[in-house]
Amino acid sequence: MTRVLKAECQKNATRHIEPVVFIGGPIMHAIMRGSYNGPLREAIELTIRTVESHGCHVRSAITEGYLSHGVSFEPGGFSEQTFRDHNGVVEACCYIGVWPSEGGVAMRSDGMCVEIGWATQSAVPCILIRDLSAKYSDIILGLNSVGKVQHLDYAEFLSDSRKLLTLLDVALA
Repeated sequence: MTRVLKAECQKNATRHIEPVVFIGGPIMHAIMRGSYNGPLREAIELTIRTVESHGCHVRSAITEGYLSHGVSFEPGGFSEQTFRDHNGVVEACCYIGVWPSEGGVAMRSDGMCVEIGWATQSAVPCILIRDLSAKYSDIILGLNSVGKVQHLDYAEFLSDSRKLLTLLDVALA
């Protein structure tokens, strides 16, 4: 995390201002397949509730974008969403990606990969909630070499969401 960002997160904690956490997931992929209203949505909503219960303010395309304002499929219609999500990620104290697998392979999420890139480039700590036994790209698995990235098993998180809070405390320290 950059010194300025880390100082701002610490200053917010001192002033009892909620730390900002950006939560992402393979939302567009799931919406376009018509499969967002199932286990993925439940996992993302559980993540949001867990993080909010820990005294953090959540920013997310899920709460601020696609689902609350609709999805624009017009050419250039995503510029506002891209700008909003970029700023949300780089201004956050932590990025959490909820990234399930299908058939042992990571669910496709171009947007989340970009968000993780923004976060690691901006030194924002990341927590990836993913299937630790599934196939993810070597770049995702090697993110620890370029940033502060922690991994939490998707099934373990679903069975005990408090495990996320331990990792979140490390990320916010």
